[in-house]
Amino acid sequence: MTDLDDRADAEYEDWQHQRELELAWAAGIFEGEGTVSAARPRTGLRIRAAVTQNGGEEAKALLERFVRAVGQGSVLGPYDYSRRYSASNLGTKPRYVVQYQTETKVRALMAELHPYLTPNSPKWNKYCDLLAEAQRESGGERTS
Repeated sequence: MTDLDDRADAEYEDWQHQRELELAWAAGIFEGEGTVSAARPRTGLRIRAAVTQNGGEEAKALLERFVRAVGQGSVLGPYDYSRRYSASNLGTKPRYVVQYQTETKVRALMAELHPYLTPNSPKWNKYCDLLAEAQRESGGERTS
């Protein structure tokens, strides 16, 4: 093995470690700020996931980092909810969101985050429950 090989191995290990740290960070954000939900259009149960932040550029930057960490998605917003939530503090800041609305994207997101979620994660458990429900409704055709 050459010095170049050793350096390449060390750089890869450093990159891998940094990626794992970012995924662990993203899992923490998802545990605290994320949601797992479902919609029932005519085609059957559709599982969705999202992360929402209220605030200025710092909220947008946090979600951009989340998107980079998990390797998919885009930040939507800012949305103005000032009229909708005028009686509370929720509507005073712009809202940003990252949404995952297709089965493929939700599955990929949850697969990336799962190893870093807390044991008995409520978000993971809800995803599994909704997935089982979707499988029952479709006659067991879905595999994940």
